[in-house]
Order: sequence, then C-alpha cells, then structure tokens
Amino acid sequence: VHDALAAAREALGLADPVTVFQAQDGAMGARILVLPAEAHIVLSGSVLDKLQGPELRALMGHELTHLWLHRQQAPSGEGHAMPLSMGDLDALMAEASDGGDAAWLETARRLALHTELLADRGAALAAGGWEPAVRTLVKVSTGMAHVDAHAYLQQALELESVDSASTGHSTHPETFLRARA
Repeated sequence: VHDALAAAREALGLADPVTVFQAQDGAMGARILVLPAEAHIVLSGSVLDKLQGPELRALMGHELTHLWLHRQQAPSGEGHAMPLSMGDLDALMAEASDGGDAAWLETARRLALHTELLADRGAALAAGGWEPAVRTLVKVSTGMAHVDAHAYLQQALELESVDSASTGHSTHPETFLRARA
C-alpha cells in the first residue's frame, strides 16, 4: 500500500503527507479526506484483496488527483485559485436543494462528474497506463476479481454507440463512460 502510494505521489508530483487507513465497513472503495497540511486516504471493504500493483497505484492516483485539484483551489494564495471553488458549489448545491436556484445544483452536479473523470486520468498516470485504471474502476464498482480492460472498453464503446452518453448520476458518471473517457 505504501509503495503504491509513494509511486502515485511521485507520478503526480505531490509532496503532501498522506496517511492511509482501512475502514471497517463492507463497501469496497476509497475516499480522500483533505486536511490543511495533510490528507487521509480511507480504504473500504475488500479493496486490498482485489487490487495489486498497478491497480493499487491507479486507486491511489485517483484519490490523490482529488487532493491535487483541491490544492489548486487553495484560497490562501497557494496554487491557482479557481473563481468558484468546489466548496462554494457544495454550499450552493445545499442551498439549491432547499429551494434555491436549480442552475447552481446542475453546475455542482456537472463539476462533480467532471472531477471524477479528471481523477480517473490521474489513476491512469499513476498506474502507467489506461488498462490498470480501467481494471481498477471496474473491480471497485462491481467487486469482480478479474477484469479484461480491452474487452470492457469494447463493451463500453458498444454501449456508448446506443446510449446518449449522458449521465443521470449526481456525483460519478456511469462506469462505461468513465472507462471510455
């Protein structure tokens, strides 16, 4: 785990201290908690049983890309502050859900979807290729033990040709769209 984390940090050029934790819940996945001076990656479920080598680096790269994006928005003058941060959009999304402007809700939803696609690109960079990133994506979303990345991509292309390729999901695009991207 620590070797995969170190390799992903190096591939993405991140120096932030990161601690990895294993949660005791049953849902397979990972998330990152960004603190002012460090970050915590929380692994859940059987993710360590399903992922090894480049796939584990892809998982770490995905989560670390969220950290990188967060650091790009630092309001303290560090990084390249975006005019409207994800924190601002989260607040607007909460307000919109209480009867506020639906345009802000849709903006926040679309930003969340595109953020996941960016994090998937970070996964591919950290893993050294798209194949382990796609295998990781499919394993984490399905729980499968073995995934053929080329076959899955072919299925994604076939599905995309009959689907409008738009997503109704609120925070993560459908797996086939993420694999294709």
